[in-house]
Amino acid sequence: ILVEFTKIGEELETVFMSGPSEFIYEGEIWQQPATMIEIRRRIINNIKNHALKDAPKEACGILVGKNSKVEEIYECKNSSESPETNYVIAPSDLLTTLEDLEKESNDIIGFYHSHPTGPDKPSSIDIDRATWEDHSYVIVSISDKLSISSWKFQRETNKFAREEIKII
Repeated sequence: ILVEFTKIGEELETVFMSGPSEFIYEGEIWQQPATMIEIRRRIINNIKNHALKDAPKEACGILVGKNSKVEEIYECKNSSESPETNYVIAPSDLLTTLEDLEKESNDIIGFYHSHPTGPDKPSSIDIDRATWEDHSYVIVSISDKLSISSWKFQRETNKFAREEIKII
């Protein structure tokens, strides 16, 4: 079933449905958004600014809030040995976040990172390194224009499912 055509430059991009909850995009099968994360506009802007500030390295951080509603972010140091192509949240930053959350009523909702030269979808490295099942992974691309998307990691399929972002 043909779902939509989107004009990109002089080419038409085609998205096909392959089932009730999956679609084919750029030759890969992705799941349709089944969940939603709510993020304040101010926080979206902070994530984008962090990505621009840390370029050409990948920026990374932790999303904190309740019930899929992001209330704040913790900007983290990217401690990867190859920070231009992947990220590793510094263990000390994760520990600090966890200690702070013990004093608050918030939880880790997920994580964010940037793709300075790639699209706002999970890379093969992102898929290989994902460990927090059912947590949101927000990706901001700054390669062409600023774009942002959110994904949830599903351990049983070893895939990310796209998640809708509601800006509040």
